[in-house]
Amino acid sequence: MESRSQKSEAGSAALLRRRFNRAATTYDQYADIQLQALELLIARLQPIDEPAMTLELGCGTGNYTRLLLAHFPRTRLLSLDFSEAMLVQAREKINESPRDYAARLALLCQDGESFLAAKSARFDLITANATLQWFADLPRALALIRAGLQPGGQLLTTIFGRRSLAELEEGLQAVIGEQMHVAAMRFPDYPELAAMLTTVFAEVEISEHRLSRQFSGLSALLRHFRYTGTGGAARAAGFTPRHYRELSRWFRDNYGGFQVSFQVLVVRCQN
Repeated sequence: MESRSQKSEAGSAALLRRRFNRAATTYDQYADIQLQALELLIARLQPIDEPAMTLELGCGTGNYTRLLLAHFPRTRLLSLDFSEAMLVQAREKINESPRDYAARLALLCQDGESFLAAKSARFDLITANATLQWFADLPRALALIRAGLQPGGQLLTTIFGRRSLAELEEGLQAVIGEQMHVAAMRFPDYPELAAMLTTVFAEVEISEHRLSRQFSGLSALLRHFRYTGTGGAARAAGFTPRHYRELSRWFRDNYGGFQVSFQVLVVRCQN
């Protein structure tokens, strides 16, 4: 959750990096929604025309990294993340994997947008799971991704959309008002993302999926944000114990529990 005074800060890479660094050791335990999004992404990987060079943006703890190396046994993979703590977890996973994984993989601690802006190399596949929605300038990043693809290269990604956590957003507005929003309000909606992509790529495919998660209570929902790095501190500025009680009551009255939904947009684009 974000108060109005936090919005400009929350968009900064520095704040996001601190959140993900803190969540590195708890991420895998709590990131079930991100793992469901990853399953949607893996289903779109083509077994033929294996990419020679692949770039993974925002590799996190390395779950997708290992799957890419397993799915494409000859690809050379560059995986980057701006959180060094996340990369520590990714390196441990690779060290426990088949020996050739490490030989074909380079892990780099760098912000994805900065890398795309500075890099002159081209890739056959650029891919990411639940990463691009955090980029500060997504239209520019998409143009840089296209410039970083070989002719015929592909972008394959999942992006969480603006309708994610719509139930929580509705509750916050009912209880607190406009001074607090969920982070997803800064994510692209479906038409906005489609417009961005068709401006840049000749071929665009987008499929929309709704994932849901039932939490035992408001505290469990807030822990999900904190322990995955996706929502900041549970006690956001302006979120008082009274608001906590009222929001808990609002969920029970309106939804009979603490179920929230996530909008996942699966994107495939051809250069």
